[in-house]
Amino acid sequence: MLLLGLALVACAAAHAAEAASKVSFQLTDVRDLVRLSQPQIAPDGKYIALIVTRADWKTDKNEPRIELVDVASGRARVLTWHRKDIAALQWSHDGTRLAFLAEAAVPVAAKAGSGAAAAAAAGKDAKPKPQVFVMPMDGGDPRQITQTPRGVAGFAWSPHDTRIAFITEDAPANAKALAHHDGAFEVTNGNFELRNALAPWHLWVVASSGGKATR
Repeated sequence: MLLLGLALVACAAAHAAEAASKVSFQLTDVRDLVRLSQPQIAPDGKYIALIVTRADWKTDKNEPRIELVDVASGRARVLTWHRKDIAALQWSHDGTRLAFLAEAAVPVAAKAGSGAAAAAAAGKDAKPKPQVFVMPMDGGDPRQITQTPRGVAGFAWSPHDTRIAFITEDAPANAKALAHHDGAFEVTNGNFELRNALAPWHLWVVASSGGKATR
């Protein structure tokens, strides 16, 4: 009986120690949560690019950044800093570049097919919209290759990686009238909740190194 009692005491002590070593999830642990999204494997299979999002509690904002993970070692390095609304990671077919969408401001007067120089000369910046950026994987900063006032909805590399096709909405034909709250338009079936007339969308093509886009 004595041995049995000692055994029970030992088991109870071990169980208590194990329970004490397990710490439950606390509210403060929310600060350390990390969200991983949109993993994209490089064409050679050696790397994975993905978006890592952490909460910045001082600014009350989420801070996304692109990180590159070495598949063999598991080591990661940061590719981008301080860019908003990163999305749609896409490797070039040869694996030498990575394209993605990120928020950027373009001049109000810029047209969808404007090159960087023409857009810069157009004047005051509009509200930031998603634009296409291309980053060389052998070093260097991402380069913004689209200047679309309405933002890019989607894009794709050409088979030989020399061009990028993207889709964007046209600027409204009555932009000046809309600025003066005079945007009357005919309401048809299914769009009675719209505030402005629907603008057409078009496919554009731009060199993957940047430049003027063509529709």
